Amino acid sequence: MDRAKRSLGEAVHYIDTDITTFDFSRAMEFLDKADDKNSDYKIVKDETKRHLLSIIEGIENKGKDTKDTIVGDPWKVADTGDYWARSYTKLMHNIGKMHDIQAPLQKKKYLHCSLIVTGGRKDKGKDSFDADEVRAIGVYKSNSTVYSHHIYLSHAEHHTSLEKSDRTIRLLDSDKIIKTVPLPIFDQNEADKHKRGLLLCFDPVISVEDGAYEMTFVDTIQDLLEPLYANGRDELVMSTSQAENGLELVELVLHLPKDDARFNSVHMMAKENAEHPGRIMNKNELLKYHKNAPHKMKTLGWVGENIPGNIIFGVDVFL
Repeated sequence: MDRAKRSLGEAVHYIDTDITTFDFSRAMEFLDKADDKNSDYKIVKDETKRHLLSIIEGIENKGKDTKDTIVGDPWKVADTGDYWARSYTKLMHNIGKMHDIQAPLQKKKYLHCSLIVTGGRKDKGKDSFDADEVRAIGVYKSNSTVYSHHIYLSHAEHHTSLEKSDRTIRLLDSDKIIKTVPLPIFDQNEADKHKRGLLLCFDPVISVEDGAYEMTFVDTIQDLLEPLYANGRDELVMSTSQAENGLELVELVLHLPKDDARFNSVHMMAKENAEHPGRIMNKNELLKYHKNAPHKMKTLGWVGENIPGNIIFGVDVFL
């Protein structure tokens, strides 16, 4: 094996896997079993395909793209309940526990966070919608070396399905892109099983001299806005639990299709009894996001300023 790698040189592509030897015949028999959509075989088969496609896409785009991508929804593996799923789930909990121990050593200042949700268009002749898109942008600065960063990808209290998540981490002063090693985790202190915790390990690490860095995530997710479509009410919220000293600016933005009559009267309202309610965006603030919105979308926005840490900041959305 080592001799083969030496002869191939830079043509070797590494796959992140624990597999050392493999019985391909038995693997194919396993993947060819019943395709019932509720079977464990179907779930494993779909996740395997997504993982392999992600590897192939990474090889094809090596050196061309600045994005890192998670394909599929690895947090759902626990739902299968088999031995490997239980072992994987335990590992995700242990990584979360490790982070809880180490996180207090890394102090970060949260400067600005934006959450931009774009509602999927309704499929013609169907009752279903295209997947929703969530773009989360955060700007951070640290007074010490930053080895990792813990975030949550898009989630809701109801059932959703993550199709993929793209991310780009960029140093603002030098415009340098920082690659990451992603570790899906379950937070030890979170009872909400719908949360998709992700620990990103920076490669290389971000030093004090690097200055502020920007993290951008684009999640493609099914059924995120289902409560709005079905019941005429939903919410956009952002947790500041990791922003120890609070956030200087939070912006919550929603794009919805103009050609859907149900959204004609859509509006935002401050959450009831909120200690830090925020305010509706003014025209200039809204224009910044509307001009970058997909074609034929209406844009709504909400702003929070000097938001303290360890709270849930958000806005209610009504049809």
